[in-house]
Amino acid sequence: MPEFEEGQLPEPLTDKQIFQLIWTEPVKVFTVLRHYHINQWTYGLIFLASIVSVLNNFMRKHYADKYGTMLSFVGMILVGIFFSFFIINLYAALIAWTGKWLKGRAGTVAITRVLAYSQLPTITLLIIQIPCVLLFGMELFSSNPYLYNSETIDQVVTMSWMILSVIMSIWSFILGIIGLAELQNFSLWKSFLNYLIPLLIIFTVVAIPLGIFLLSFLGDYKMTL
Repeated sequence: MPEFEEGQLPEPLTDKQIFQLIWTEPVKVFTVLRHYHINQWTYGLIFLASIVSVLNNFMRKHYADKYGTMLSFVGMILVGIFFSFFIINLYAALIAWTGKWLKGRAGTVAITRVLAYSQLPTITLLIIQIPCVLLFGMELFSSNPYLYNSETIDQVVTMSWMILSVIMSIWSFILGIIGLAELQNFSLWKSFLNYLIPLLIIFTVVAIPLGIFLLSFLGDYKMTL
């Protein structure tokens, strides 16, 4: 953490400095965000990150094959954004709750802020995604895209999109671990654990009822044989 005497606030940063320095000095940025409770960009960043997530999901699952019209496609984007907002806020609440088990101190609002700002690398994907969507339209999200009648362009666009998505997602995840460590006063490993426990809880809540249903279904099926 940046060194300053107890009771002394860190030097404030402008919005421009925050967006620039988070790439090279994330601990300094997250310290400033915590001390000055900077929240004005939180939901705007979540909104942009949600768009990136939805577009990545659409490309991976070839949503254009199911929703052929632009109107239905836009509708699905709006639904996806709403769902992403819900998931991020739920995840922040679970991190805050489970963080108390690890003697963390942060609340849901502060953790949501960390999650939002950590998504800046992911958000930069819009620089590629928006021009691609404008150029290629719905075809970009089909199972058999053939962009501009060129297999080479198709492969370059698709591979570039997916590779950069993976790289920026990993970068955002690392920033999230760093930001949570600073906020909760955790080590990086403890911060990673605070990230992981809510995911395990969600998995357990979903997996147990699903497992019971499958066992019940298989039992009924065997009885009919």
